[in-house]
Amino acid sequence: KEHALKRAENALFISNQQREAEQALLDFKVIQAKGNATKLAEIAKERADLELAHLKQQLAQEEAAEKARIAADITDNDQAAAAILAVEARYHQESITAEAKAAADKKAIDDDLRKQKQQNLQAYSDMFKSLLNGDISAFTAGMAQIVQGHQTAWQQRLSADMASYET
Repeated sequence: KEHALKRAENALFISNQQREAEQALLDFKVIQAKGNATKLAEIAKERADLELAHLKQQLAQEEAAEKARIAADITDNDQAAAAILAVEARYHQESITAEAKAAADKKAIDDDLRKQKQQNLQAYSDMFKSLLNGDISAFTAGMAQIVQGHQTAWQQRLSADMASYET
């Protein structure tokens, strides 16, 4: 029994180390994306998938531990079978809930990216609409806002590139 507990602790430790390494790799990918919204959305979805996979793995380990405890503690076969069925049902439901949450998170990421693109297109559209209507001040204000956004992104990429040359 003590050996099984030690094995479960080691499996949990290894799983946590793998998760931290994968998160560090995703953090590096975020830095490499340099503000590219599409790449950042892909990385966020990848992060959600990794979290789901780790959660499922953790649930499977917990379920196996519960089943082992039930098998060791309950001597009556009928009671043990009923308890194991209840544990399986609970962990199955938790897995389904986790999958639904991950799907909702990825949908929210896609919706956010779509909203950002629509806002960007709307800003360009409004800018040119004001130019066609003869409102030069609105055109220049819209253009200044768009150029400021591009300038900020450009400066961030440039400083990241310069930092990589300096090291």
